[in-house]
Amino acid sequence: MSRASSEQGLDEGGMLHAVAGTLIQAGIALAITVPLGLLCAVFLNEIPGRFSRFVRTIVEAMTALPSIVAGLFIYATLIIGLGLPKSGLAAALAIGLMMLPIIIRASDVVLRLVAGDVEGCVLRAGVGAVAHGLARDAADGAIGTDHRDHPRYGTRGG
Repeated sequence: MSRASSEQGLDEGGMLHAVAGTLIQAGIALAITVPLGLLCAVFLNEIPGRFSRFVRTIVEAMTALPSIVAGLFIYATLIIGLGLPKSGLAAALAIGLMMLPIIIRASDVVLRLVAGDVEGCVLRAGVGAVAHGLARDAADGAIGTDHRDHPRYGTRGG
């Protein structure tokens, strides 16, 4: 991989370059999108009002965003508008733009499912526990597990 660069022809490189580039772009997109998506989902659940409804509507509309539209938006704003060079970062931002509404909606649904009594207990325990408790329950729901099924926490009654 060290012998090939973007200035060389197509005779250098190979499959390893494609896989490495894909993983790097996906990693950048995830690093940007996951925190933004979780923050937006918490905002949508914790702060009611007109602006929250507006954001929820935009997120719902962005869920059906075609990839070509996301790519053209990034191209028009960053590359043509701001004059940035074509790069893997621009591609990662386009991927992140497509991932953002999916992460927001998934996190929003999971946060809505967190039981009110759990949220009340966590709120009484303090701000640090709020972040820990809600994040743990939301993460469990997002990945399809339940930490209460772990032997350390005991089994869930039901």
